[in-house]
Amino acid sequence: MCLFFFFSSRRRHTRYISVTGVQTCALPIFHDVSLYDHSRTTAAFAAALYLYHHGQGSLAEKAIRDSGPEKFLLVTGDFYGIQDFIFSAGGELNKNRSKILRGRSFAVSLFSELAADMLCKRLGLSHLSVILNAAGKFTILAQNTEEAIEKIGEVEDKINQWLFTISYGQSSLGIIHTPASPNEFISGNFSTLWNEKHQPNMERKKFNKINLNRHGGVVAGYLDQFDNTLDRPLCPLCGKRPSHKNARTGDLVTCRICRDHIMLGTFLVKGKRLAVFPESANLKGHKSLLEPIFGVYQLTFTNEVDDKALKLFDLQVKDDGSLPGRATTRLINGYVPVYSESDTQDKRLREDDDQPVKPGEPITFNHIAAKAKEFADDGKLKGVEALGVLKADVDNLGILMATGLSDELFTISRLATISRQLNNFFTVYLPHLLITNEKFNHIYTVFAGGDDLFLIGPWRVMPDLVLELRKQFAEYVCGNEQITFSAGISVQKTHVPVDKLAEAAEEALAEAKDTEGKNRISMFGATVNWDDFAKLFNHKKTMDRWLADELVGKAMMYRFNQLVELANQEKFLQDEKVCVSLADMECLKWRSKFQYTVSRNINSDLKGEKRRQAIDEISEMAKWLTVYGGAVRIPLWRLLYEHR
Repeated sequence: MCLFFFFSSRRRHTRYISVTGVQTCALPIFHDVSLYDHSRTTAAFAAALYLYHHGQGSLAEKAIRDSGPEKFLLVTGDFYGIQDFIFSAGGELNKNRSKILRGRSFAVSLFSELAADMLCKRLGLSHLSVILNAAGKFTILAQNTEEAIEKIGEVEDKINQWLFTISYGQSSLGIIHTPASPNEFISGNFSTLWNEKHQPNMERKKFNKINLNRHGGVVAGYLDQFDNTLDRPLCPLCGKRPSHKNARTGDLVTCRICRDHIMLGTFLVKGKRLAVFPESANLKGHKSLLEPIFGVYQLTFTNEVDDKALKLFDLQVKDDGSLPGRATTRLINGYVPVYSESDTQDKRLREDDDQPVKPGEPITFNHIAAKAKEFADDGKLKGVEALGVLKADVDNLGILMATGLSDELFTISRLATISRQLNNFFTVYLPHLLITNEKFNHIYTVFAGGDDLFLIGPWRVMPDLVLELRKQFAEYVCGNEQITFSAGISVQKTHVPVDKLAEAAEEALAEAKDTEGKNRISMFGATVNWDDFAKLFNHKKTMDRWLADELVGKAMMYRFNQLVELANQEKFLQDEKVCVSLADMECLKWRSKFQYTVSRNINSDLKGEKRRQAIDEISEMAKWLTVYGGAVRIPLWRLLYEHR
């Protein structure tokens, strides 16, 4: 597994190339773009050129070969407020939160897919014109005509009107278009087009996410939408939209959007194939949306083939890691853990009316947290029942895309290949790892794609997963030290609202990417580089042995917490080189306190030489504190949480 094309330096041979077929300049040729990406990009150019010249009435060889006029439009759509939409709070999610979280995440992925489709259809293009599509952002190569620009505006308005109706400004779609000539796509020129013209357009659009002329002020008719004959006119799940009498989830009456998201979250694990239909399609006998996406697209999960379907998507990789190949593959589902037969006998899973253990059904967050507990030698459960929330993304991706390749090598085909290959790591390899590695079977994908991921699982296994991902990612990019990712892990109780879970994970990731650098991981409020993270968990194994050999007890481990904080204060004073008061110097006593604590709390049954050896062994921890400071809390707290 290797992202083989990144920043290659091996020159094979040269050839004269041009997007218009005109021999223009000698460039090095690298075998680093797949035939698929090359062919798809070529098809996109051909379609845009044809529609441009057809619209101009200039379908003649001389006009087509003229590479000066701005014949193309680079069209990029970017969804704003994705995380706010997925993790929005305000209602009483309770037992429905895993389903609605899964449904929202899937819906956002569909928004990007279907917005690109809608735009292509209006422009007369096929899906092959979508050059990039990942993580809520897509780029289309289109024809530069007045009619095309007008249609782009119409599609943007229609989508944003629908998004405002369902989210009241929380989410929106920005679409920008940058005109370009064929010359600007030639190797050596495309870097200027992309980085100096198109990217700045995208950044400026972020300051105009909502049309305030249309949507500013009070939401017209908002109060008139509520049905006061219902017990709860305000949706109990989102707390923002009006409940609708036809939108039911069990005995609960909700808004149409929340009902749709719960339906999506429920059937995602049962239906491996998604069919998209026109809004007007009659889907009797199938679970479908009450609120078609953009008011245009209806969908259902099915294994049947219907010639009325607009699209048919396979959503998941197979258990062996291969792709199904029966229909168009769109890996926008991720991995959702489900109950197995063995779970019905798992004593860690407390079953009640709200959380039945049914094989094949998605595991609830409460039961995911329960999987973090272990059975002690005496058969009793030990450890903290909690969720581990992992957020990670690739470091400096924008800079890598902009400067990782020389101007001569920076082409639209390579850009498409890099984007697709990075996306494949998170959408193909990650689900395969979660499916095939029994240790990670209970980790839930909130979203994974583009260059980032958000996972929820038993807190105890998340450090092992992130170390494995880091190892595999390094191999995937051929050990290139310039391509790294950072991660943050937050440990949370199951009753914490989903927006707070997301906020805590985002803060942990931000700590890993602070001013001191990136390529690091944060956990338990401490941030270290990846090598130190692995070493610290080896030290945790040493501490496990101390407990198993009864050199010290758990009470002693809790006392170490105070010493860790003192060592952390000392390291802060040293690293920051700040003015130190006498009160600050109290932390310098931690070494003497450490020796006193160890000698007083060592197992009293140990005598003579055995006692001295035990003290010497445990005193190794003082060296860890000197090197890592407060970061020693990472293995220490993991040990304490596992033995609580």
